[in-house]
Amino acid sequence: MSNKSIQSASPNFVIPAGTQVVLQDSIQIINSDDQFKKPGNAGIVIKCPPHKGLPYLIRFNDGAELNAAFGQLTLRRQEIDMALAKWPSHSDQSADGFQPQVIYRCLVGSKAFGLSNDESDDDVRGVFIPTAGQHWSLYAIPEQIEDQADQNDEVIGRS
Repeated sequence: MSNKSIQSASPNFVIPAGTQVVLQDSIQIINSDDQFKKPGNAGIVIKCPPHKGLPYLIRFNDGAELNAAFGQLTLRRQEIDMALAKWPSHSDQSADGFQPQVIYRCLVGSKAFGLSNDESDDDVRGVFIPTAGQHWSLYAIPEQIEDQADQNDEVIGRS
């Protein structure tokens, strides 16, 4: 979601005070002739205008303050969502994405007990251990991964 989607969502939308925002443009700091905050700097809305045609007062961690127009800001949450969208979600990955982490796999069902016929599929169960990067990422690790390609029912649970 971009800043343009905020603008088109509601013509009367005003970013409330206390909201974390990210600069989209280089903007001069108040009471400074040559100091600017670069795009990507995150701050907090201190004072919001009655309508988005007037500037917002933004304060940064170093105490610097500046006035920024609505079009020069985006919500910090949206910046995070856009950054995360670049990475694949572990919950959306197929079983192939977790194959290196599978530590145990066994055949269950009719074939395991010798009760299969020509129409029986392969039922496989197993255990996978996610990598540290998968475990500590911002994405939830699936409780199980399923692969139903080639008439195989493969369910592998997380350890």
